[in-house]
Amino acid sequence: MQSNQLSLFGGADSFQSSTTQSATKQPCTLRIKVHLNANELKQLTHQLQLHARQYDPQAEVTHISQKAATASTSPTNSGKQSWVDLPFVCVDCETTGLDPRDSRVIEVAWVHMQQRNIVDTQSRLCHVPDPLPEFTVNMTGITDAMLQDQPPFEQHADELIKAMHNCAFVVAYNASFDKRFIESELQRIGKSLPDKPWVDPYVFIREIDRYKRGKKLVDAARRWGVTLDGAHRAKADAVATAQLLCKLASRISHTDLTPLLEWQESIRQQQEQNFREYLAQKQKAEQEQD
Repeated sequence: MQSNQLSLFGGADSFQSSTTQSATKQPCTLRIKVHLNANELKQLTHQLQLHARQYDPQAEVTHISQKAATASTSPTNSGKQSWVDLPFVCVDCETTGLDPRDSRVIEVAWVHMQQRNIVDTQSRLCHVPDPLPEFTVNMTGITDAMLQDQPPFEQHADELIKAMHNCAFVVAYNASFDKRFIESELQRIGKSLPDKPWVDPYVFIREIDRYKRGKKLVDAARRWGVTLDGAHRAKADAVATAQLLCKLASRISHTDLTPLLEWQESIRQQQEQNFREYLAQKQKAEQEQD
């Protein structure tokens, strides 16, 4: 028998866990009865997840509060719709560069989803005044000739805004990129994004598949059995992202949208902190070598 002490979070007691070394790993359930506030429960779940994945990268830690357990058996809750079954719009942009301050959207697509099914897809090429950079043409396959007779982004804006208004939330892979570009294009014409929450499958991929190689959309799609034909074209990427999110839902314990968004923000902040720490360690190592 091997005994380990796991410190859950500052100010809390520790508990002893005993594990038996075995060649065959079996699923197990650990029941802990403890009184915690919401923030402490979140920290506990996160730390248990991290420790469990040291032994099994696919380990999943979930919690059921007494209130939640009661609600789950209540007839009034039995028909409650999960966040993934709500109507949402998945968007994707192809751009001339990486900085929305001086780069432009050359293609935008959005996919209407409801109850995990594609309801409608829209894709628009957007004329831009300047010639396309060579790397953009090579990556997307979009050429100046293809954009020559197309309307600019502003003529597609109202339709995109309407689609976002009619959904519960907006989805994009690496959402900060697409959101910043759409915001920038709308600001140029005096419009703004609808006040809708954004869900980013990239954040969840970095958490769930943290020990898997490749976090780009094409890698995640292949790993999760999602077809992605024509990567780096807006419609293909948007469809694949929507389908990937539906598959990821099976690995996410939250069923309501608000807890999902809170969890997303929590792990996003942790990922940013981990990246800052990595950069600091890398810089320190380089300085020591000099």
